[in-house]
Parts: sequence; structure tokens; C-alpha cells
Amino acid sequence: MVLLQLLAGVAFGLGLLSPLTPSEGTPRPADLLIFVGGPVLLIATAFIFSRRWQARLLATAEIGAILAATSWLLCLQYRTS
Repeated sequence: MVLLQLLAGVAFGLGLLSPLTPSEGTPRPADLLIFVGGPVLLIATAFIFSRRWQARLLATAEIGAILAATSWLLCLQYRTS
């Protein structure tokens, strides 16, 4: 489960390097699917297979953080363009 969460963090972090940042323009739907949808799917898989409530709480917080950061970046992009 930890490996899935680390992989999700790396994938989202790579997306923040270029395609999801406002300096690169509006991200394409494929970029959002790969760099946001992929990590959320990996963390959701970890959530499903987790047995401890603490791990599920952490997975929920991670999904929320990814979605919040992505929403903020998209909002910033649309306000500046």
C-alpha cells in the first residue's frame, strides 16, 4: 500500500513539474487524466485494500490534497488567462 501511495505522489509531482502548472498553459484532458486521475486511482486502490482506519484516513486526505491542489492550479490558470 505504501508503494502505491509513493508512486501516486511521484506521478502527481511529475505533473506539477510541467503539464499542470499555469506557466505551461491550460492542461489538456489527457494531462489531467494521467497526472491527476492516475494518482487518485492508485491511492483509491490503496484505500480499498487497507485494513486499518488510519491508513484509510490518510488515503482520503491524500486524495483530497491532490484534488485541492489541482483545483487551485486550474482556478489560477483560468483567472490569469
